[in-house]
Order: sequence, then structure tokens, then C-alpha cells
Amino acid sequence: MRIPLGLLLGLLAGAAVAQGLRIDAQADAPPAAAAQAAAPALDSLQLGAGCAADAPPPAAWSLPAAIDGVVCHALGVRRSAGLINQARAADQVAGQAWWPALTANGGLDARKGYGQSAFAELRADIVLFDFGQRSAAARESGAALAAALDAQRAEVLTAIGQAALLYTTAQAAQDKVDALAGVLRQAEANSQLVEARRSAGAASLAERHRADAATAQARAEHARALGAWLVARGALAVALGLPASTVIELDAGPVTDEGEPPDLETLIAEARERHPQVLAARARLAEAQARIDGAQAGRWGSIGASAQTGRTRSSNDLQVRSVTTASLSWSLPLFDRGVTRGRVADAQAQQQVRQAELADALAQTENLVWEQGRLLQSERHAWREMRRARDSAEAALQAVAERYRLGVGSFGDVLQAQDALAQASQQWADSRAAWLRARWRLAAAVGRLGPLAFE
Repeated sequence: MRIPLGLLLGLLAGAAVAQGLRIDAQADAPPAAAAQAAAPALDSLQLGAGCAADAPPPAAWSLPAAIDGVVCHALGVRRSAGLINQARAADQVAGQAWWPALTANGGLDARKGYGQSAFAELRADIVLFDFGQRSAAARESGAALAAALDAQRAEVLTAIGQAALLYTTAQAAQDKVDALAGVLRQAEANSQLVEARRSAGAASLAERHRADAATAQARAEHARALGAWLVARGALAVALGLPASTVIELDAGPVTDEGEPPDLETLIAEARERHPQVLAARARLAEAQARIDGAQAGRWGSIGASAQTGRTRSSNDLQVRSVTTASLSWSLPLFDRGVTRGRVADAQAQQQVRQAELADALAQTENLVWEQGRLLQSERHAWREMRRARDSAEAALQAVAERYRLGVGSFGDVLQAQDALAQASQQWADSRAAWLRARWRLAAAVGRLGPLAFE
């Protein structure tokens, strides 16, 4: 079968011109590349480096390492990866609309009394001009891909906040265990001191009972703190993709409160420009605008060309006939029962919804940055004060214990100082965790994938 390649190559050349020059009214570069540059995927964010199945866990988990592990196993991040693949596939389909469609057909026809006939044909169809419909569809799919990428970044920020909460909760529980272990050792030492003084006739039986009660209470508080630590550690281990019974060591590193507090107005302005939720809302608004453009362009139809070549052979005359046709057509919807008008109205209504969502995303982002910024400042001040309170409680306990050992103080003062140290140590642990957590949460509220550099 001889095919007129000149005709088919002419259609391919026309497709190349349409693909390269974008002769539609609103032709632009393919939006997929711009979407990927505007909202990079998870791999380019330098997160998930330890997601490989054969990656060994660290000996001691720092907060950044824990965040990396939680992001790797976050359901929202994994689900968004599938949505990105769907959006990317749709964008690739939209980008191929400028190329011709080639169809090959062949068959054998047999009828009683008429003999048999065989045919084979090749058909090429291309849309030469569609008044911007393909360009609008490509911009719509590109905006949808950008929205999916930004939505994944928003899921990453959510996972960062969750990881910071789990890690700092476990860190606070571990600090409480260490602090209450020190209180328990001090209570046991006080009990031994009371027993020694009682043996020397310098302490009463009531003091011994009070010392035993204080020691038992310290053991109970330590056991309760140890249980809370095991629960918090198990929750963190599960979020890291490990069994809940896994023994993990935490290493938060040094925590400092030096430096000036961040300028909230500057952070709010940054969040309004770069937060993934805001970027995703803007991309969805652009997607709705592209739908409007495509629906309006659909009123003018499309101009297309087609070429077909084939051969037919009949059993009656055994002669092979070649048939070649070409056509240029303009498909114009003169009366479509209001379908086009309905599509335009639907797209315009969707645009109103997207505008409201963008305004809501901007308001929520500003409110979240303001809330987390004020919380950061208050937690920073609270951690400073609780650090002073813990140091003062330790010094007070040492002083009253020494006075009691020398016989010039009461055991009631020792017990009171011991309780004050236990409370101050636990409050210090909570405050330290809250200060560390607030730094990461403010960074996530701004849209950054890491702690803010305040220090």
C-alpha cells in the first residue's frame, strides 16, 4: 500500500508550527514548566532524604531528623504525591493537543452474494486553529499542577508542625523524668539524713514519717513521668514509621533565646506572598480563569484539517483501488441549546468561589503568623523565667538541706523546697519544649521549611 507521505508530513509540519508558535489567541509557553518552577516537588525541598527503606536510623534523633522522618511517613504528603502525578498526567495530555492524531484502520468484509473485500487506511486529523481553547486547557492543567504542588508543600508544613509537637512533647517528658529522678535522689538522701539524725536523737519520729512519705511521693511522680515518657516516645516512633516499642534517643541540642524577636509585620508580608496555601489558592484562581477563557473560546468552534489514504480490494474484480482524501473544515456551534453559555456561567461561578478561597487563605495565614509570633514571644519570656525559677529552687533546696544538716533548720522547710524544685523542674521542661516548638510552628506559619533564624 503506497501512502502519500507528502500529505501526512504536511500535517505534521503544521502541527510543529502550531506547537512551536502557539497560533491560538492566548498562546503562551507550556505552563507545566512554570508550575514546577513556582512550586517545586518534595524532592527539591531537601526533605525526605532519609525516606529510603535501607536508610539506617540515627543513633540519637535531633529535631530536624525527626521532622524528616515524620514527613516521609505523613499520610497527607504521600497522598498529595499521587495527586501531583494525576495533575502532571493531565498536563501532559493537554500539552499534546497541538499534535495531529493518527489512526490506522483495516478490515475484511464478507457478504453473501457479493463476495469479499479487504481494506486498509491511515487517517490524520489536526486542529489548526481553535481560538484559544487548547491554550486555555493547557493553562488550566498547568495551574492545576501548580496547585497540587503547593498543596503538597502545605501538607509538608502540616507534617512539620505535627513532628515538632510530637518531638517536643517527648523531649519534655524525658526532661521531666530526668528532673524527677534528681528529686527522688534528693528525697532519698533527705530520708537517710533524717534517719541519721534520729539515730543521734536530733530528729523526731514524725520527721522520719514525713521523709518516708516525701520519698514515696517522689517515686510515684517519677513513675508517672516515666509512663508519660514511654507514651510520648511511642507516639513519636509510630510517626517515624517505627514500632511503638522502639527505644529511641532524643538529642535536641542546645537551646538558646538570644537575639532579637522577629518582626511580625515582615513575616506576615512574607507569608502572604509565599505560603503554600496562598500559592495554591492563587493557582486555583488562575485555573478558574483559564476555564472561563476556554469556555468563551468554545463559542467559535475550531478549524481543522484531515487527510486519509487507503486501499481497497474486492474479491469480485480482484482490483486494488487507492483512495486519498483531504479536507479543511470549520466546526462552529450555531445552536447548542445553551451548553456553551452554561459552561461560561459555571466557570465564572467557580472563579467567584476561588476568589473567596484566596481571601480566606490570606486572612488565615496572617492570623496564624500573628498568633504563632505572639506565642513565640511569650514562650521565650516564659522559658527565661522558668529557667531562673528552676535554678533558684535548686539553690534553695541545697541551702535549707544544709541548714537542716547543721541543725539550724526545720525539716518542713526541706520538704517545701523539695516540692518547689519538683514543680519548677517540670514547668521548666514544659516551657523549654514550648519555646522550641513555637520556633518551628512560626516558621511553618510563614511558609518556611525550617526554623526561623532569630539567633
